[in-house]
Amino acid sequence: MIEEEAPFVAWMSQLGITPEGQALILQKWQEGGAKPIKDYAPYFSHIISIDLFFYMGTSAGLFTQFKHPQTHMVDIAYLYYLPFCNIFTSNDKLHVALAPIFMREDQQFILGTELKEDFGKLDKHYDALPDDVKKTGTVVFAPCPPDDVSFLTTRLWDSYMAKTWRHLKDHIRKFDGTDHIDPEMEKQMKDELTKFVKEGKEVDSSVLKNLEEANHVMMSHMVSSRKGKWQKFPPEVLRGKPMFDPEDL
Repeated sequence: MIEEEAPFVAWMSQLGITPEGQALILQKWQEGGAKPIKDYAPYFSHIISIDLFFYMGTSAGLFTQFKHPQTHMVDIAYLYYLPFCNIFTSNDKLHVALAPIFMREDQQFILGTELKEDFGKLDKHYDALPDDVKKTGTVVFAPCPPDDVSFLTTRLWDSYMAKTWRHLKDHIRKFDGTDHIDPEMEKQMKDELTKFVKEGKEVDSSVLKNLEEANHVMMSHMVSSRKGKWQKFPPEVLRGKPMFDPEDL
């Protein structure tokens, strides 16, 4: 047996992987040269490192400083999401203490209260705008944070968004008559979408091995016109007719 195979099997069992699944994984692992587990299955290794830390830490009494021990396992499981985010935010004392241990150097932990405070500052900033501006909707006047690094959100966008994000607002449609929209291009796009809706034949997703086999994929959903006290869209959009008849979707 390869040196790493026994712990690999043990942790797969711990995660509830069936014997049949384990056999298939081991076969592919060995066919690929039996690389170190952290290289072959990095996310698996991430989960196991958190679980192992939890079990050893519990045995050593490391978590006695945190309240509600019955939820510690659930709370620490949120750290499973770390590889998929740039920013992790929480007010949970367990997360405050442990998340930085498992985070990469290019990730940031933001205390939940700090982020909430910044959102409050943003709310006051936009609330001070003239009513005629606010009526245009947040998608028009607030497609991105203000160009003011006193806002935490702005600094986070500087860190993680494309360097050109500050010019995003220059390309947002204003719906005030100043937009330079090519009517022919707009009609062509609408006609193409309408064709997809009316002529496309629905295919059971279970038949497709992957979405790349489909000619096109269309997903539709309804969105609210407001978010709390904020209107999202300009009146012109709210008064407009839907592009498609709901029965066609």
